[in-house]
Amino acid sequence: MQLCDYSQDQALLTQDDALTLPGLDEPLVLPTQDDFRIWSKNGLPVVSTTVDIDYYSGPMLYRAIIAAAIPDAPVVVVDLSETTFCDCAGLGSLFHAYQRVGEGGVEVRVVSSNPRVQKTMAISKYDRDLLVFDNLAEAVAAATRARPSYHQAA
Repeated sequence: MQLCDYSQDQALLTQDDALTLPGLDEPLVLPTQDDFRIWSKNGLPVVSTTVDIDYYSGPMLYRAIIAAAIPDAPVVVVDLSETTFCDCAGLGSLFHAYQRVGEGGVEVRVVSSNPRVQKTMAISKYDRDLLVFDNLAEAVAAATRARPSYHQAA
């Protein structure tokens, strides 16, 4: 169920846009693709970020998840443990990435203990499909228990 209608290839704002909002003394800094880090934990690809996941940054998260979904890894962990806000457009991007990599047999596991992010997932009902964990260690441990053959030599 998609609550927001938007395009993955379109963003309302660009990095060149000057954003001045009432009450802000400095321009608002927009996230870039560099704000999404892909790394490995116990042999599993992890996408992590500290930025808010919204209409603007959602497509960047989508691209990072797709890039992390390598053929040999059955699981991609998306670490949103430092993300404090996620709107329905951002969750839509996460869910579209989940669907896309799922077509190739890759599972997405989300890490978030933030009550605001979890509430948005619950309201949008994405938490029914996405596997959400409170911390990175739990997500990685569950992935290795569920797929023990992944760590065996080929």
